[in-house]
Amino acid sequence: MKKLRLITFDAFGTLLQLAKPVPFVYYETAQKYGISATLAEIKKNSDRALKELSKTPKSSGLKSDRSPRERWFEIIEKSFPCPIPNKMAEDLWNHYSTKSAYHIHPLFEGFLRSNAHKKEYSIGIISNTDDRIYSVLRSCGVADFIDVYAFSYDIGYQKPEKGIFEYVRNKTGELTGVCPASKECLHFGDDLIKDVEAARNIGWHAEYCDIHTNFPKVIQELENSLGSQE
Repeated sequence: MKKLRLITFDAFGTLLQLAKPVPFVYYETAQKYGISATLAEIKKNSDRALKELSKTPKSSGLKSDRSPRERWFEIIEKSFPCPIPNKMAEDLWNHYSTKSAYHIHPLFEGFLRSNAHKKEYSIGIISNTDDRIYSVLRSCGVADFIDVYAFSYDIGYQKPEKGIFEYVRNKTGELTGVCPASKECLHFGDDLIKDVEAARNIGWHAEYCDIHTNFPKVIQELENSLGSQE
């Protein structure tokens, strides 16, 4: 890793994975509230609701008249075959705002701490989601080691759009006083189109990175690069 100034990561599938499948968490929560619904029903309804969500532009962000919370409450409610208490939807929303819902790769924190000590790279997160990921990373104890966050719901662009990558590059320039050139930026993600191809199309370096497969190798290479840039 030579002559880089900005390194960014996708969130889901790259740094984070769900601790339990979403339908199972919904089912467990429904049981606590006395809601009669089978796991199969919840999975079927949840899949349908998520499919409907995918047809709407997640990039609308602040331009939308509906907040992420409102949109996800609708998804949660549609995942059940009967009405559910608002408190139950609130519990599920809050659950996915903390580390209890996810596993973060244990090697990530070590790299962030080493990088913060050596001040080698600016670090960013680029994710097609809302800012609950910031809350998750804060509860994991790593949020303060990350310099720039770009969430599609907030900034009005989503991967693979150029705008979400340029937002991070420009924001880094505001924070450091010098905007990194595209060739000084490197993005890691688990989607070959939205992450790898999209970043390369605008002149960034980009590599495939999956929490289940090559994440340890990627982090080891980044650790080895600290202090070795020309």
